[in-house]
Amino acid sequence: MTILENLTRYLIAEKFITSITGSISDRAKRKIEKTGDDIYDRLKRNEQLSKDSKLIIGLGWSDEAENWARGVALALKEFKQENSEAYNQFEEIRKKHLKVRRAYLRFGGEIVNTDYVEVIREIIGEDKFSEEQALRFYETLVSIEKTFKRKNEKESRYLLPE
Repeated sequence: MTILENLTRYLIAEKFITSITGSISDRAKRKIEKTGDDIYDRLKRNEQLSKDSKLIIGLGWSDEAENWARGVALALKEFKQENSEAYNQFEEIRKKHLKVRRAYLRFGGEIVNTDYVEVIREIIGEDKFSEEQALRFYETLVSIEKTFKRKNEKESRYLLPE
C-alpha cells in the first residue's frame, strides 16, 4: 500500500469521526443554549434549587472577552486598511459598548448516569438510540475523558447570549 493510499484511508476515517462528533456537538450546543436560557429566566424570577440539592446554579457577570475577539480584531484591522473612514465611525460606536458586562450561569454538582443517558438519547434521538447504546456511549466518553487526562471540573460556566 502506498503512503497516499494510507493517508486517504486516514482522511476518510477522520472525516467520518469529525462528521459524527460534529453533528452531536452541534445538537448538544443548541440544547445547551435552550436550557441555559430557560435557567436564566428562572433565576431572574428568583427560582432556587431545593435546600437538600447537591447541585450548583447561580448567575454571574463577566467582563472577559470571548475567544472570538481575536478573529474580530484581525477582521477589523483589515477593514481599517480597506475603509479607514468607516472604521473610525465604527470605533466611536464600539467605545460606547466597551463597558458592557455579560451574564453567565455558574453550575455544577453530581448527577447520576441515567441523567447522562437521558440527555444523550434526547440529543441523538430517542427513537434512534436505545438506553443501552446511550449508556455504552456515555461510558466510552468517560473513558476518553480519562485518556485525555481531563478532570471533570466541579463547576462550569455558560456565557449567556447577549
